[in-house]
Amino acid sequence: MTELQGCGISHLIHVNVMCSDFDASLRFYRDVLGASVAGGVTEEDAAPGLRDVMGFEAPARFRGAMLYWGDRDRSSYIDLVEYSEPGRVIERTGKDLGLARIALRVADVEASKKWLLDHDVELVGDVIDVSLQGRGRKILFIRDPDGTLVELVERIGPSNRVT
Repeated sequence: MTELQGCGISHLIHVNVMCSDFDASLRFYRDVLGASVAGGVTEEDAAPGLRDVMGFEAPARFRGAMLYWGDRDRSSYIDLVEYSEPGRVIERTGKDLGLARIALRVADVEASKKWLLDHDVELVGDVIDVSLQGRGRKILFIRDPDGTLVELVERIGPSNRVT
């Protein structure tokens, strides 16, 4: 067993992606990007403590789904959520503070690009070849229906091994 550091965090569980149209966002992540839905779609009232932390003025309902790729038991999730009281639309770039983008690993970024174009997904630029600390990468950026920046990453060379 690995010794935990700091306050005892062992791994990333999920990140929240808030959306304005749950059905459109679910279609994008599931049907275009190939996510699986863990346990189905939920629709319920937000718990009072959660309402306080999230800054709601009144009781709120939400629709949500936990999305994953690969092995469900080893994956981190995207918690896709639409609240009945929507938040502000914030136009973000990859350099803005806070959560800037979501990176998803692909086996072949050129094949992914073709798939996305065939499904009318607008690309943010073209495929970029990068090398970080001696590891080759090809990356491609797109945006989800609400503008969240999504990075598709293909590892090149020895670091391309899937674990």
